[in-house]
Amino acid sequence: MIHEMINSPENLVNRLNLFGNEFVFRGHSNIGWELKTSLRRLLYNNYQAKVEVFETYSLNEFKSKFYLYNKDDYEPKTDLEWLAMMQHYGTPTRLLDFTESPYIALYFCLENSNKKQKENMAIYALNYREINKTTINYLENLDASFKYDYLDIENNKDQIFENKITKFNIPLLWISEPKRLNKRIERQRGTFLYTNERNKTYEEILESEIYKNIPSFLLEFSANFWDNYYTILNKMNINGKTVYGDLEGLSKQIKMVIQAYSTERTT
Repeated sequence: MIHEMINSPENLVNRLNLFGNEFVFRGHSNIGWELKTSLRRLLYNNYQAKVEVFETYSLNEFKSKFYLYNKDDYEPKTDLEWLAMMQHYGTPTRLLDFTESPYIALYFCLENSNKKQKENMAIYALNYREINKTTINYLENLDASFKYDYLDIENNKDQIFENKITKFNIPLLWISEPKRLNKRIERQRGTFLYTNERNKTYEEILESEIYKNIPSFLLEFSANFWDNYYTILNKMNINGKTVYGDLEGLSKQIKMVIQAYSTERTT
């Protein structure tokens, strides 16, 4: 992981603009936060032993009750669609949210931060094309029945995830969203990082022999410029309303406006 310190909002914008379309991003309000899924954080020391038990329980429980609460025409069909929907509503899963937009990642840095905080913020940038190509090459050597190449991913995202990626408890990474998107994924230009490996962290896998030659980046920057970042995003029309598109997003936008205009930074 290449760690870069960014010392100004202008330099952050310039750096983010240098990333090509092959990168996906994740924003952290606190540089100390690791790349951990909600299920891993919840289970903590029981993760390795209990992850499959609780993931299966959550998936079955969500599916069995979904029709009681669903108010939309959209209904998930594949495992990846179900897990993405569960993630949408806050059910702990092994999916880790990323976005194709570095500025939506920056929005999430601000949404979950306090502009008086002393801790720096961070944006992760991963080359999803090279990660997925590397994973496919590895699976081809591991499993003779694996017949997909990189060009097949777009039309077979859900099948590859369900039939191959989730079947091996080895340190492989996969970055994908379902073929059919729900509204929130579309608004947030979302995708997901996933591994079926239980023993290693994402940071350890990214540094492993398999992926070590694929550059991944951690951009660190100060919360002192919170107001500047807010202004940048405001000019891009990136806010709670556009990122969520519902009453939750409106509420988040109101909260961020209050934080932007009612509090002063103390040094």
